[in-house]
Amino acid sequence: MESTKILIVEDESIVAVELKSSLEKMGYQVSGLIDNGAEAIHHVETHHPEIVLMDIRIRGKIDGIETADIIRNRFGIPVVFTTAYLDEEKLNRAKLTMPFGYILKPIQDRDLRVTIDMALYAGKADRDRKIAEEQLRLNESRLEALVDLGQMSSDSIKDITDFALEEAVRLTSSKIGYLAFADEDESILTMYSWSQSAMAECKVENLVREFPIETTGLWAEAIRQRKPVITNDYQAPNPLKKGLPKGHVGIKCHMNIPVFDEKKIVAVAGVGNKDGDYDHADVQQLRLLMQGMWRLVQRKLSEKKVKESEEKYRQIFENAQAPYIESALDGTILEVSPSVNRYLDYSREELIGTSILDLYADSEIRQRFVEKLLKFGEIIDEEVRVKSRDGSIRHAMLCSKYIPEEHKIIGSLQDITARKRAEKALQKALDELEKQVDLRTQELKEVNRVLRNKIREHQHAENALQHSEAKFRSLVETTSDWIWEIDDNFKYIYSSPSVHDLIGYDAAEIYGKTPFDLMIPQEKNKREADFLEISGSGRRFFRFESTVKHKDGHELILESSGVAVLDDNDRIKGYRGIVRDITQRKTFEEQLKVSQEKAEAANAAKSQFLANISHELRTPMHHILNYSKYGAEKIDKVEKEKLLHYFSQIRISGGRLLSLLNDLLDLSKLESGHTRYEFKECDLIAVAERIILEFKVSAQEKRIRFKLVTRYTPTVALCDEMKIEQVFRNLLSNALRFTPSGRSISLLFDRDMLPVDQSRSDENNVPAAAVRIVDEGTGIPEDELEIIFDKFIQSSRTRSNAGGTGLGLSICHEIVKAHRGQIWAENNPDAGATFCFVLPLNQDAK
Repeated sequence: MESTKILIVEDESIVAVELKSSLEKMGYQVSGLIDNGAEAIHHVETHHPEIVLMDIRIRGKIDGIETADIIRNRFGIPVVFTTAYLDEEKLNRAKLTMPFGYILKPIQDRDLRVTIDMALYAGKADRDRKIAEEQLRLNESRLEALVDLGQMSSDSIKDITDFALEEAVRLTSSKIGYLAFADEDESILTMYSWSQSAMAECKVENLVREFPIETTGLWAEAIRQRKPVITNDYQAPNPLKKGLPKGHVGIKCHMNIPVFDEKKIVAVAGVGNKDGDYDHADVQQLRLLMQGMWRLVQRKLSEKKVKESEEKYRQIFENAQAPYIESALDGTILEVSPSVNRYLDYSREELIGTSILDLYADSEIRQRFVEKLLKFGEIIDEEVRVKSRDGSIRHAMLCSKYIPEEHKIIGSLQDITARKRAEKALQKALDELEKQVDLRTQELKEVNRVLRNKIREHQHAENALQHSEAKFRSLVETTSDWIWEIDDNFKYIYSSPSVHDLIGYDAAEIYGKTPFDLMIPQEKNKREADFLEISGSGRRFFRFESTVKHKDGHELILESSGVAVLDDNDRIKGYRGIVRDITQRKTFEEQLKVSQEKAEAANAAKSQFLANISHELRTPMHHILNYSKYGAEKIDKVEKEKLLHYFSQIRISGGRLLSLLNDLLDLSKLESGHTRYEFKECDLIAVAERIILEFKVSAQEKRIRFKLVTRYTPTVALCDEMKIEQVFRNLLSNALRFTPSGRSISLLFDRDMLPVDQSRSDENNVPAAAVRIVDEGTGIPEDELEIIFDKFIQSSRTRSNAGGTGLGLSICHEIVKAHRGQIWAENNPDAGATFCFVLPLNQDAK
């Protein structure tokens, strides 16, 4: 592994050389010896050391404190101050630079190594935190962009794509971006939009917008390979590149992705010129944003087609020469075309809502007509007599069709009154002037021809109208969103087929149900009350969220929007709206919230750890300083026994301080993988007995008994004996600390099996020894059992009064993991906790 690079900034050359020699003996690499701030900043920018040892007093216009502040803010590299003395004013200035440590001169090798190791460890934690914060910021920013994009339903497609492209450039920290759409057979790419920054730099004349996929260079690879393509060194030779036109923006790095509609590529989105390298996170940012953009564009295109179909349908309906009538099965008139005014002298408003029976001159034939229509589905050229507004009778040819899914009848009336009159006149003429039969017959034939032509014209118009309506229905019923309509009792009277893809029910199964029948019980009453309030005011509702059960039983979160459907008297007769599935979006929001809470918890744990470390370092140091001060002041005034007491307290406090530093160094080495293990056969019971002897005096003071129980022989495992001693020592120390006086601590040894992989089958398990240390203390909160072995973590039940740093269990976890074993904690049924670890008997078994 490459050694750590350290920059020394020191204006005393002798001290600088001694520091360099000490660091190189410790295995570090010294990247330079600098004596002034300006050169130090330049060196950091060009050589990128991992830590800087900074003397507070150095040569040049800026001192070490100001230089350290620039290095931290500009490059994020940890700085450790070195000084022979430090007054209060400089200390306060130095604190503002947030250094990672101080070393007082003359510098001792032990202090130097400890401070550097701690600074490197803290620097890594600080960088990890910044990376996590940046990732959280990007996720939040992407979510905001997707939310903003989802609210652009009323904007144009150009505004939507421009917004998505600018957000893609921003979220991937790029300088330029573009969006191109593919044709139906994925053979031509049409450039649709460039980011504002790209257009500002582009000097290409006569921009080409269409590019054949077959002959286009590197940026078409996303379509050919059907996956994202990243080129972080765009200037490197690449046979796929076809060159850039004169005046094109310079490209340093590039990434683009295909945008899919199911399995078909519909667009390509690309970004370029990020300061760093593109990676999988950038691909995810671009993919999610562009998929959201495409769904919105799809909806806009569908809405446009539906509006065009509706407009065409409306034009045909309003301009049809023959009256067009829609009615319910009971005869209630639902809709009429404007031409009814020319034919029967009624206005549209007068007829809607009345009974069609009032228009029949012979109302008794209406029932026979309906029965015939229901049987055959349609009736063509049925002659009927209708009454106009003034009571006169008009003859008509009726063509009708039954629409079962809407429970209504549509029909058109062709006026044949003139024909009937002509036939009557013809008959009279035949009786009176038989000699003119041939002439009158020819006239009647001509009239008949004209009438039939008109009938055919009417039929063509009706077919066109039906075709337009079919296109409109096809658009509605093929959209992925669920379109619905309910009556004034909140029962579904229409449902698009997409309801099956959404919640598993067919449209026919939905009819007669209410939205609240589909909701989970705990939401039903609340949502029903909310909707009653909305419907009572007649206002539209938007993004009405509810949790429903899919037909197969799993739960979904749906988002509904709708508007009231009014009758001619402006009374609500139902609601019509649209539903979409937002379960995935809500899940993502919840995951984002959990991630943020975890980051905050990690930061709090770090703060608590630093507070513990400060306390644990200061307490023994305070004892050492005080007792050494007493000894120096009273060396000629007190008895030898008193001085011996002072020295004894100094030794005890020094031992505590050394133990803490050893824990910190041990954990750092264990996590970095620098610790060497010497595996040999050792008896775990013998190891445990030695550690019990170490705690004999402490146990006797608290009147605590150790119980050692073994259930099988032998207890010999292949392990590093000193490291396993450390595990026993840490676990027994914890047990002794939290077990009340007069109780006992049990050590149980047993045989176990360790799984080699996740299958946990017998043939994949290896023999192992299991050790359980059972105390009778305060126990561990259930929600902390999974995290108690994390570094910086202490149980909330012991954090305030038990002392310690929370490193002991982390060290145990790293040692057991290095032995390919397992370690965990569990609470006892009565009181206290049990710490268990399992070691394989043979390290070669895996």
